[in-house]
Amino acid sequence: MTFDVRRAASYARCVSENAIIVVELSTPLPHVEGRLSAVRDWLLQAQIIEANARRDALWQPSEFSAGPRAVEVAPPLAHDHIRKLANNGVDFVRERAIHHPTENYEPPPCPACGVPADEDAHGEILEAWLEGDEPPFSCAACGKATAAGDWVAKFTFYVGNLAVRFNNWSDIDPDFLARIGERLGPRWRVVYEHS
Repeated sequence: MTFDVRRAASYARCVSENAIIVVELSTPLPHVEGRLSAVRDWLLQAQIIEANARRDALWQPSEFSAGPRAVEVAPPLAHDHIRKLANNGVDFVRERAIHHPTENYEPPPCPACGVPADEDAHGEILEAWLEGDEPPFSCAACGKATAAGDWVAKFTFYVGNLAVRFNNWSDIDPDFLARIGERLGPRWRVVYEHS
């Protein structure tokens, strides 16, 4: 019996927990529900999501699941075993929260000079950001201070009052994610979480 690397990698993706999260950084609390409702209605109308008919607190806790046209924006959902993964639904986050890549975390580059952030210093802003306004973050290399959310990277964290979370959707079209972000507000980011 030979070891199939591709099959093992595919299996590893199926049993791990992943999420792709579109988070908006600047929406004030009074506007959260309206923006999320508009995005939810758009996704329902486009048949990207549908009400979760198999909702279960442990196995399928999300209110929404992949709709009949989800495969158009997330091709892996064409495979039945991907659709049947535990917790592969869609959640709409309506509270101030940290959206963190967990095991995927990499310090983001400075928007001015491109040097990666000091990991410890970057992590220290989390609590301040969660508890209050978005803090500035200073680059240890060039000294320039920039809003924390302007340190953009695929595997960094952001804090916001609203987000759309795709649980165990392993690959989503970036243009589609951008359309969601633009509907959420002007300062949106994408977090790729793996745990």
